[in-house]
Amino acid sequence: MYFFILDLTAGIGKNSCTEEQKKIIKGQIEELLTQYGEIPFLIADGWNSPWGGPTYEMLPFEEVDGWLKREEQ
Repeated sequence: MYFFILDLTAGIGKNSCTEEQKKIIKGQIEELLTQYGEIPFLIADGWNSPWGGPTYEMLPFEEVDGWLKREEQ
């Protein structure tokens, strides 16, 4: 499954990734992993893209990775 972090409908982009928007991202990922059957792997992309995604400082990969690993337990 390919998941793209950039979400213009939620205002998540190069200049915006608030705590509320992080909740939206995590909710989208959680929905994908729990509502549509087995997904053997997830590729997340779009960070730090020059044309749009939030920076690594706005949304650290480690934050999302840690959240996902917490969900697996």
